[in-house]
Amino acid sequence: MFAVSERKTKLTLIAKSYAKEGFEYLFFGLADECNSCRFRFTCGNLEKGRKYRVISIKNSNNKPKPCKVHESGVVLVEVEESPLVAAVESKKALVGSLIEYHPIKCEENCEAKVYCSPKVREGEKYRIEGIIGELPVMCRKRKDLRIVMLTR
Repeated sequence: MFAVSERKTKLTLIAKSYAKEGFEYLFFGLADECNSCRFRFTCGNLEKGRKYRVISIKNSNNKPKPCKVHESGVVLVEVEESPLVAAVESKKALVGSLIEYHPIKCEENCEAKVYCSPKVREGEKYRIEGIIGELPVMCRKRKDLRIVMLTR
């Protein structure tokens, strides 16, 4: 496992049925039903389009709060943004370095595409937290790439 340099966590509310340590989810934003809810600022304090991991459940013995969207109600959890797994050029794969990530432009449809073109915002800055290894297949463009774990 890789050590994360500095954990940036947030408290938020999620459906009781999803409140399990290690659960990962993509935050799409709030539903229309949330506009009149008094908890909307706690539920909606995450960034749209980001993937989050539940680190801990707070007050797990408390009764869930009622929710118009989730039948099971919502509970307070601590989350962190999930690391991004992506391919970078080998010469840039230095643990601890800060890079401006640009997906690798490639028209090939191969098994490595998920690493070369992850869902990121073009030019966003990431820290390389660890090197996972080589691509599972040889790059058809003959690029020397490594799979790395990135955090914002």
